[in-house]
Amino acid sequence: MRAVELPEKTALTPAVLFQATVVGRERVVMGTIDGEVIAVAKLAFEEGVLVLRGVQIAEPWRRRGIGARLLTAVTAASSEASYVIAYAHLERFYATHGWRRVHDGVPAFLVERCAKYRSKGDDVFVALRPAVD
Repeated sequence: MRAVELPEKTALTPAVLFQATVVGRERVVMGTIDGEVIAVAKLAFEEGVLVLRGVQIAEPWRRRGIGARLLTAVTAASSEASYVIAYAHLERFYATHGWRRVHDGVPAFLVERCAKYRSKGDDVFVALRPAVD
């Protein structure tokens, strides 16, 4: 798996499992098998901070260690601090890759987004992966 820096305003197709637009310094990490995209993650700059967004793995490929390989590639793609809003049952998974649940100092837009997900019944939290020297 590798990080791909796409030209500004590149639209990702449904073939990469979810719709997103890559703008500026954002990075997309994709996993492929025989040329087919089976996993994708996006690192996006939002309000001046890096946020891990849109981690997806195609259903037939889940629970095979691909998510771990994807996050290993994501962490290799950036040494900058980054946030993620994650499902509570995945806390240990994200912690393995350096993200730790945080309560203080979380950017307001992430606090609001997290509250919105919780209002829909999602059990989520905000985690931070510190910058790596």
